[in-house]
Amino acid sequence: MDGSTPDEEVFMPEVVIVALDINKNDDDFLEFDQLTAIEKIELIEKRIKAICEELETKEPSAAWILTWREYGITDGIDKRAVSSEVKAIFKEKMINLTKQYPNLSIVAGTISTKKHFNSEQEKKLDAIKEFYAEHGWMKEQESKFKESKFKSDKQQQIRKEKKKIKELKTSIPKEGFDVVRNTCYLFSEGTIWRHDKTAPMEETEGNIDLQKAIFQPGGSVRNINSLCAVRHPVQKRTPINLGIEICREHEFAFLKKTSQGSKPLIHFIMSDTTNLNLDHIHGEYAIQLDSTYKPRLILTKDEDLSAIPIRFYQNNLIKNENTLQGPLQPVYPFEKRVLNKLDSIIPLLGGDKRKILEHIKNKFIRSSNEMGCYSVGSYDCLEDLLNRYRAHLKNDYVISKFSLFREGPDLEKMVDSLLDLVQTERTNNPKNKDYLAVTDASPLSEEGPTLRPLR
Repeated sequence: MDGSTPDEEVFMPEVVIVALDINKNDDDFLEFDQLTAIEKIELIEKRIKAICEELETKEPSAAWILTWREYGITDGIDKRAVSSEVKAIFKEKMINLTKQYPNLSIVAGTISTKKHFNSEQEKKLDAIKEFYAEHGWMKEQESKFKESKFKSDKQQQIRKEKKKIKELKTSIPKEGFDVVRNTCYLFSEGTIWRHDKTAPMEETEGNIDLQKAIFQPGGSVRNINSLCAVRHPVQKRTPINLGIEICREHEFAFLKKTSQGSKPLIHFIMSDTTNLNLDHIHGEYAIQLDSTYKPRLILTKDEDLSAIPIRFYQNNLIKNENTLQGPLQPVYPFEKRVLNKLDSIIPLLGGDKRKILEHIKNKFIRSSNEMGCYSVGSYDCLEDLLNRYRAHLKNDYVISKFSLFREGPDLEKMVDSLLDLVQTERTNNPKNKDYLAVTDASPLSEEGPTLRPLR
C-alpha cells in the first residue's frame, strides 16, 4: 500500500541522468589516465559540484542520477586497484555530495580495490572459492564458449581464477597474497549500497601491482544483488528502480537471470569495452557506460519522446568543461526493433513455425554481437536469413516435411513484415551508421523535450 486513494493519479517522477564521459579514444585520455586515484576523485568531486549547480537552475524538481563507466577511477596507468584507505576517502566524498545536494544520487561505476592477506590467512581462499561456487551457472555457461569458433581461452576467466586459488593453497608465498574486488557503489540520501562484480574479465592481468592477486566475486545476497532504488526528492513515495551490471555480467544476462522477474526503470551497463547484447537488456530504458563507446540512453520500445520521464545529459570529464551537453536524443536501435517484433510473433506460434523464428532470432543475435554492431550494421545478415527462410516456406518439400501452413498465424506474412523493417532502415539510414558509435550525440532540440510524467 502506498497510501493513495482510488481516484488519485500516480505519476512517474522526472529523472535526469548525467553520464560522465571517460573515453579512451579521447585525445587527452593519456593525461587523465596518469592522474593518481586521489587526483581523479578530486576531479570528479569538483565536476559533480559544478554540474549540480547547473542542474539546480535547469532541473530543480527532478531526481539527478550521476554516473560513469567501469574503472573510471584508477591509480595511474596500469594500476587499476586502489587501497582501502583511498576507497574510504572516495566513499566519504561521494556521500557528502549527496548530503549537500538532496536531488543527487551517484551510481559510481566502478572502483577496484585490493586488500593484502598474510600467509596464515588461508581461510580467505576457501571463502573466495565458495563465492565462485555460488555462481556455478556462470561457470557452466562459460565452459560452453569453447564450442564456438568466435570464443577463445580468454573467455575461461572463472576457470583461470579457480586454478589460481588452487595453486595458491598448495604453496602460499611468505609475503602473502592480494585480493581484488570490483564494486559499483550507489550513494543516495547519505546512504550507501553496493554491487560487487561477479563475472571476472582480466581483473588482474595487465596490472603491474596485481601479478599475484586473486579476484573475489560478489558473494552472498548483500554483495551480488543487482537491483536497487532511489527516492525522488519531491515524490518520495515513488521509487526509481535501477538495475546494475558490470561489464562481463552483461554477457551472462546477469540482471535478467537474477532479478526474479523484477524489471527496473533503468538498466545500467558499466564496462571497460564490452559489446551490448540488446536481448540481455532488462529495463524500461538502458544506459551503457563504456570506455570506447559514448554514453547513450537506449529505448527498449518505440515511444513518444515527449512522454518519457528521463532527460539524458553528458559531461566530458577529461576535458576542462563544466557545462552539460544535452538533453540528448535517445536511441531506439534497429536490432531492438527486430527483437521486439520477433518476441511479439514467437509466442503466437507452435511447433516448427516457432522453431524457425527462434532460430532466426538466435542467429541474428549472434551475428550482431560478433560483428560488434549495435544499431544497423547487421541488417544485411538479417535480410539474408529472412530471404532464405522465406524461400523455404515456398518449397513444397519443406511444406510437407515441417507442416508449416497448418493452423495458426501466417509465417510468410510475418517474415515479410520483418523484411519491411529492414527496408525502412535502409531508406532511413543508407550509410549504415551505427548510432551508438558516433562521437557526438544529437540534442533533442535547443530547448529539449517537454517531459510529461508517465501515468
